[in-house]
Amino acid sequence: TRIRNLKHEEEILPNSLFSTTPVVNVSRRGRVFRFNEMLQLEPGNVDKVAEVVKGFRAVLRKDERVIQSGVDVHRRVFIFEIKPEAIVVYTSFYIRAANLDAYYAAKESLLLAFT
Repeated sequence: TRIRNLKHEEEILPNSLFSTTPVVNVSRRGRVFRFNEMLQLEPGNVDKVAEVVKGFRAVLRKDERVIQSGVDVHRRVFIFEIKPEAIVVYTSFYIRAANLDAYYAAKESLLLAFT
């Protein structure tokens, strides 16, 4: 059986694999996209960065495009690493969008809201 993966590359799988392995049809699961970024903030007062992280969380709680609850859904914003050149903030959450262009537009507006 020939299928295409998420990168649109063709893969050939034996038919026996389909009888023993659950298969998820990603194209039919709905339009949910994962936002998963490491944001780098200017180093400075760590307390100020903690306030910025709280602000990020507040933006995510209020935005209706961000999926707030469900199975295997999360909203994560944490200080990931403190380096001399930057403070790295891990952000991961899911966005509901009609298509990829709508996802990119939502991602852009959320990134601008974080600044």
